[in-house]
Amino acid sequence: MPKPKIQIDTSQIEIYAAQGLSLAEICLCLGISESTLYGRKRESAEIAEAIKRGKARAASEIANQLYQMAKGKDLGAIIWWEKTRRGLSDKTTTIVEQEVDYILDRLRDNLSPEEYARALTAIRGSKEG
Repeated sequence: MPKPKIQIDTSQIEIYAAQGLSLAEICLCLGISESTLYGRKRESAEIAEAIKRGKARAASEIANQLYQMAKGKDLGAIIWWEKTRRGLSDKTTTIVEQEVDYILDRLRDNLSPEEYARALTAIRGSKEG
């Protein structure tokens, strides 16, 4: 006799997804294995949609809160809002800094200490040297 199919409450899935839980965490809350949820998600558009709706609701609530904070002149929220909306990132700065460090290393090998100090000041400003 086949094992009875575990009943999964899609409304609970949506609630948990709206709270920002990962699929693994949702499984723990529901008391089911991840393979059960993934299998049902493939079989049932209703479960897949519950996850999407929950995640969309969470994203909407957080985005609205961030928007309200930015409107309230919270500098961190404003910066985050601008970076995410404009596709900006701190990563570019890191890449540029790495390139500058590489250039400085090459300069150090090919310039006199005085020339290197002048180049360093010109590139990085008078803070270093």
